[in-house]
Amino acid sequence: MLRWVSSPPKHPPKNDLSLADVYPYKVEVIDKPRSKWGVVGKVSLVIFSILLGLAAIAYLLTDVPKAAGAYNRSHAAALRAKLPMSDAELERMRAVPDADNAALTLGPVIQDLVTIRKADTFNYNDTVEDVARKAWPKLEADLPVIERASRQSTFSLKVSIQSGEQHPYYNPSPYRDLFKILDGRLHLSAKAGNLDETSRLAGISARLTALIGNEPSQEFFLMRMTAGILVRRGLQTILNLRGQNAAYRKIVADAATTMDTPFDLRPMLREHYWEATNYVLDSLQPKRGSFDAPSSPARFIPSFERASLSRVDEFYAYAVSNYPADLWDDEALHEHFFKLQSLQNPNDISMTIVTFVTSLLDDIDKPIRRYRAETNVLQQAVRALDGADLSKGLPLQDRHRLDSDGSPLRVRKTPDGWMIYSIGHNMTDDDGVFDSKAGKDDFAVRIPTR
Repeated sequence: MLRWVSSPPKHPPKNDLSLADVYPYKVEVIDKPRSKWGVVGKVSLVIFSILLGLAAIAYLLTDVPKAAGAYNRSHAAALRAKLPMSDAELERMRAVPDADNAALTLGPVIQDLVTIRKADTFNYNDTVEDVARKAWPKLEADLPVIERASRQSTFSLKVSIQSGEQHPYYNPSPYRDLFKILDGRLHLSAKAGNLDETSRLAGISARLTALIGNEPSQEFFLMRMTAGILVRRGLQTILNLRGQNAAYRKIVADAATTMDTPFDLRPMLREHYWEATNYVLDSLQPKRGSFDAPSSPARFIPSFERASLSRVDEFYAYAVSNYPADLWDDEALHEHFFKLQSLQNPNDISMTIVTFVTSLLDDIDKPIRRYRAETNVLQQAVRALDGADLSKGLPLQDRHRLDSDGSPLRVRKTPDGWMIYSIGHNMTDDDGVFDSKAGKDDFAVRIPTR
């Protein structure tokens, strides 16, 4: 490229001579200008290539390729064949006549409860007795329907997880209101000495609590735990107020026996498996991402979807195939779910989704152990009130003598007799005291000396 040092002529000669030969002007040859980003761009490209290589090496060192490689259609089908988790199986689990399905029978009642809640008839800060005083007049007319539902053989919302269809009464909140109203009314009936109504309400509440356990969803498993707490508090009140009366003791004995049923969480695990599978498929699709998808950048890792599905298959296959054979063995159930927690390895990137979606299973056995322990207290107390000598130990043995921590139920001598109690959610022995403000939540029944 030429650059004029002084002004060029207006009319350069038209011949083959060079400009330097004809005109006394100084010219010089210079190179073409280079972009100032040339060196920086090359350095950036090198750095990017190095980082990309390191990322590839890091990816190969993770468990994702291994997990993704283990996942193929035959492998997934083989795992699922071990577990009846298909839509067809779920429908067979729920293939019950509508006429014998308590969930459908309770439909109109649930609608009434939704209306009661929208009208702000009561709030959750009210005691159960206040709830009953406010809401019972609006629910009393539904009691025959509630009682009929409690005598049916199953409770099924017939939800198809894979298809996404839900029963119109799937929300457990109205059921919680139902048990709260029934429990409050049970307290009031026992205090008033209304034997017939106490017997009727205790029977309805106990049967519904056990019946709800037939629905495999985790929401209604937790609903059964909540209902159990409310009903047991009502039965506790009956014994502490009317325990000297044999008729009231029979009410509690019958209700506790109805509630004392084994827990089989395998249907819930099977349903939870499909929820986890669908969650992986939804949350890892950029165009269909779930609103609550994990924020982990691992979702952009190659083969992460197949790796996640493989881990989900393996986790739930282990969860169901190793479930304790003895449904009454709470200690074995505790060990099993503790093992499931240990499988949620946060250092394994391919387990990211499994750890996220299975976190709700953590400590799920604890409310079962508390449910059992408080039911045991009621059954032991009835025997003691019937005349069993507590100075010789608990009248019932084997599993009926266990507290939620695996130790025997607590028995303490009091100035006016005895006290049988279990420790509460805080897993601390508070000497049988229940004081929510002080954080003490033992479950106790007093046995006065005759």
